[in-house]
Amino acid sequence: MGRRENPVDFTVRRRGDLAALLRRHRATAGLTYQQLATLTGLSAATLKRAAAGRTLPSESTVEAVITACSGNGDDHAEARQLWRRARIDERRGQRPRQRAPHPELIASRAELSLGLVRLHDLAGSPSLRTMRERAGAQWLAISSASRILRRQTLPATEGQMEGFLRACLVPDRSRASWLEAWSRVMYPPSSKRWLPSHAAWSWRYRNDPRFREFPDAHEAPPQSSGIEALRGAWTEGRGRAGVTV
Repeated sequence: MGRRENPVDFTVRRRGDLAALLRRHRATAGLTYQQLATLTGLSAATLKRAAAGRTLPSESTVEAVITACSGNGDDHAEARQLWRRARIDERRGQRPRQRAPHPELIASRAELSLGLVRLHDLAGSPSLRTMRERAGAQWLAISSASRILRRQTLPATEGQMEGFLRACLVPDRSRASWLEAWSRVMYPPSSKRWLPSHAAWSWRYRNDPRFREFPDAHEAPPQSSGIEALRGAWTEGRGRAGVTV
């Protein structure tokens, strides 16, 4: 009979919750750490550390354990969510806490920069390589992502901004607001009569079913009655923010 494991370390609660989850899956599968190591290709020592709660394992280690223990889609989703929350808690202890504004309230480059760093935190602080893979190398280079996260620069183009949002797993329904914040900061409105940027128009064209009656989503917004319809749809979503259209 093997030696009894030490209790999970719950000093950081969500990290402990993740370790406990990994232990439950291993116990349910009836696997020893050595058997689990054979199935995952990881060392038994790495797996024991992941289930101890004293350090946060990599996301790939968590995924490998759940897969080896025959976890289903819901098991993977639960484990990913716990890992990201634990990662957020860990990152909060590494940098001063600053409250990032909602994208619709962002009015400066500094606020947008802080918001992008916060998105990265909420995504579980993925590595630069992972970000490049999610965004596509043509849209977000490792060096660019690094400078954005160090708050040395902002995305230079609409495509790079959208790539950064993909890399941080921002849901489709939220991307237009972030693209609009980027456009508002990079290209300030010249008058009080302000319309959404081409970045936001283009995104809504491609994703909002109300706009599918119009032609090619990658072209400029349609004229005459078409633009009035778009203005009305936009006003519905922006009315609470007090934006004049």
